[in-house]
Amino acid sequence: MTSTGWGKRITILAAIALVAGACTAAPAGSGAAAGGTITIGGGFALTGDESALDLPASNGAKLAVKEINAAGGLLGKQINFIVHDSQYKMDVTAQTAKQFVEQDKVPLFIGYTDTDSVLASGPTFQNAKIPFITVGATSPKIPTQVGDMMFLACFGDNVQAAVGAEYSYEKFGHNAYFLWDKGVEYTTLLGQYFKSRFTELGGTIALEESYDDKATDFSPQIAKIKALSSRRCHTTSARSSSSSATPGSTDRSSAATATTRRTS
Repeated sequence: MTSTGWGKRITILAAIALVAGACTAAPAGSGAAAGGTITIGGGFALTGDESALDLPASNGAKLAVKEINAAGGLLGKQINFIVHDSQYKMDVTAQTAKQFVEQDKVPLFIGYTDTDSVLASGPTFQNAKIPFITVGATSPKIPTQVGDMMFLACFGDNVQAAVGAEYSYEKFGHNAYFLWDKGVEYTTLLGQYFKSRFTELGGTIALEESYDDKATDFSPQIAKIKALSSRRCHTTSARSSSSSATPGSTDRSSAATATTRRTS
């Protein structure tokens, strides 16, 4: 079984445990068990730049609910899974968070695969004391930034960036041209964690630059990579999945390219 498979099961089990606790403590007539069902909120960017990740996550959650309901439900009740589209717009994300709390009255919330959406919606759930499990955001700072109602299903950026740095240092050499996407929280944090671990190992950042996540022309960066080729520098990029172009790579004899795409 893949680590992703285990992760999905752990998330579902964690959600069930939290829902069970919320239901036993919820007052009569609340969204926790109203009408003989248990309500769970699901926030996802079904449209917009993050939909490539959030839409599959939403479909996976719906499938899990379908399977649980078919097996008898939770605590003898069927799960009512409510999903709202955040459109990957932070103002809409904040608005739908209030909708989940004030209108839908959900006792538990799951969703979002990115840190920005979690930070936009998290405070609303925290203030309402509603547990929030993010299905894909990976910033290790999130629980501290949001509060004790916030839970991560995935490993943190510090972990995956450290592994990437260690692999790069071992396989590609000790000098790197470091190019990172400054457009979102995920790539900003991931890049800095990579840089920290790479230099901690004894590596050298020969040149560091950032770019906007809407950029499509990387000719200047390619030219700089070629100029560094005589120093046998490894090229590493922290890149958002919303970017429409990939930073250019050079001849493998002079430099290797490792691109980190958004996974949270």
